[in-house]
Amino acid sequence: MSGGFYTAAVSLRSLSLRSLSLRSVSPRTLRTAAFALGVLGGVARLVVVIRLDGLRFADRFDRYDTGDLGYLAAQVAALAVPLAGFGLLVWIARPYGTLIVHNGGFVAPASPVPPGIAAIMVLQLLGDGWPRHRDETTQALRLDLGGGALGFAAAYALLPLTAAIVLLVLRTPVLRLDPTGFTVWERVRRSRHVPWELVTPGHPHGRARRGRLAVRLNLPPLGIGGYAVTEDVPVGLLHVRPGVVAVAIRHYGEHPEHRTAIGTPAELARLQAVAAGE
Repeated sequence: MSGGFYTAAVSLRSLSLRSLSLRSVSPRTLRTAAFALGVLGGVARLVVVIRLDGLRFADRFDRYDTGDLGYLAAQVAALAVPLAGFGLLVWIARPYGTLIVHNGGFVAPASPVPPGIAAIMVLQLLGDGWPRHRDETTQALRLDLGGGALGFAAAYALLPLTAAIVLLVLRTPVLRLDPTGFTVWERVRRSRHVPWELVTPGHPHGRARRGRLAVRLNLPPLGIGGYAVTEDVPVGLLHVRPGVVAVAIRHYGEHPEHRTAIGTPAELARLQAVAAGE
């Protein structure tokens, strides 16, 4: 009986995590969670700066006393805890999403992980820059929010908040597949469109390297060494498994008869069955 109870408990746990990953934790949810965790981390850093800074002055002749170590540990925790919480949500969100149907094509949305981490780190600035003074008796810091200082503090807080929102809203890179080929948008590099006719049959194959998948193209070799021309797809920054992207590009490069159906739910379902079989 105990074995049956253990099996049921494991099955229930796997089912709850699976349902959570597929239904609840979407890319939008992860971005929202990153912003909320970042704000909490910034507020925690402000509390550490104001409430614990005075501990560092317990002994002016020993700068590395217990107060210093506690202050440093609290500073690290104000950043580490939000990052750990976001990492846990990302772990729960596995497996990644799939290609989605959008405007007559298939789209691989951008991963929320890199901008989420960047936003959490930027929001740590909420703990700095506030008007304050040091109490001469206790050596503790006190906020100065009188007069125009409150307006200055509000204006300062808007800077990291706005920067974090911009990081989370800009969702590039994005990969789009349509009947004519695939297109990659990135923040730094301009969009690149590759017609299906240029994709070498059987490519891409192998694993992505450094988060990028090399797609070999049917173009004349480069240089004296005859290096193959490739197009890099930043699969490490997409919210889709690299294997799914590789199968999709390779499949439509080899099967022109299926290209006209790209962008329909039925074709997406067929492509997913193909990917599951490889």
